[in-house]
Amino acid sequence: MTEPIPLNPDRIGDAGRQLFGEHWQSSLASALGIDVRLLRYWLNGQEKPSQQKLLALVALLERSAADNRRLAGQLRKVAGIPPAPSRWTFDSSELRCVDRTTVEHVPTGSKVVFYEYLEEPPDEWVPGGTITNAALWSEDELVRFNVAAWKLLASHRYGPDLRAMRRVVRTCAHKVPIGELVRIAKRENPMFTERRITAALKELEYMGEIAFIGAQAIQRLAGPNPIVRRRVI
Repeated sequence: MTEPIPLNPDRIGDAGRQLFGEHWQSSLASALGIDVRLLRYWLNGQEKPSQQKLLALVALLERSAADNRRLAGQLRKVAGIPPAPSRWTFDSSELRCVDRTTVEHVPTGSKVVFYEYLEEPPDEWVPGGTITNAALWSEDELVRFNVAAWKLLASHRYGPDLRAMRRVVRTCAHKVPIGELVRIAKRENPMFTERRITAALKELEYMGEIAFIGAQAIQRLAGPNPIVRRRVI
């Protein structure tokens, strides 16, 4: 686990000036519900703020940023100024699956948490999710984040993962029962469902890398078969 970066007391001063201007100490202490003398102890390094107080300071900054963004949007609308281009983009380097229900936007640490779905929802349907740090996002950005996060999570949970299945198949014997293959695949990746494993196996069959032996086992082949009459999935 990565160790947290030690808190520089100057960061507290930067936050206070950002929130309350030049004469900020008493205002920040009041907003945090502490005595101004304790705040000065933080600033000179005699004491360290608790995690709870740091979270309260972060919340003040995020709320201020959201308020400023809303005010800027209102002024743009009144003045007829076009909306600012969104700085949020979504590619494979910015989003990551945390677990079966959660996707994180890596640059900001914001996460969207979906309900658990045992079966894949209908195509083109994006379920709602709870987004942390939602104040950082405009309404349009919230929708885009939700859609992009669900597409990524759905591909991990329901879509065939050929690289992972190739790795599993290659660790098995030349012929292996499908039940054993499912057990090994789930052990490697808890997100694998039997439906997802079956989809991956059908894709590998289509590519000529395996062959089904009845409905109970698969057999590895020498390599991709260039002659394919039909696509299975």
